[in-house]
Amino acid sequence: MNSQQLFYINIILGVFFIAYFVLGRSRQKSPTKLNLRAVSRPENLTENLPQNLPQISSSVNQSKQQIPEPKQSLLEPESLTGPQKASKQLSIFFMYNGHDWEAHEVLGIPQGASVEVATRAYQDQLKTTQPTSYEFLESAYNAIFTKRRNQKL
Repeated sequence: MNSQQLFYINIILGVFFIAYFVLGRSRQKSPTKLNLRAVSRPENLTENLPQNLPQISSSVNQSKQQIPEPKQSLLEPESLTGPQKASKQLSIFFMYNGHDWEAHEVLGIPQGASVEVATRAYQDQLKTTQPTSYEFLESAYNAIFTKRRNQKL
């Protein structure tokens, strides 16, 4: 077999390959379309429920009232009161090396954690990481610290 025959075989295989994918795509089904204007009727859903369901739900509500709420751990976000409670807690982003990073995610703490928790996580991360990433961790900690300081002012 010479190089010219190999060239023709490759051209024929390439044409079959392209034809297979072009014609194969036309046989696929179209994606499902969502009907966002459809109205759901919750009253129709309640017709098929068992009759003893309200008794079960009332016993569940009574058992929930007896369970005390767990104490808030240090890693959970601070509980807010007053006008701060209605506002959403937003992520704190910072730029490092041309990319956006979320500060809480870098330090491994939940969003809305206090500065003390961020400081503790920052110090723990410094103990376990390489010295080349100290600047990255410091940028994350400084973003949280300056955001919290500006909120208190």
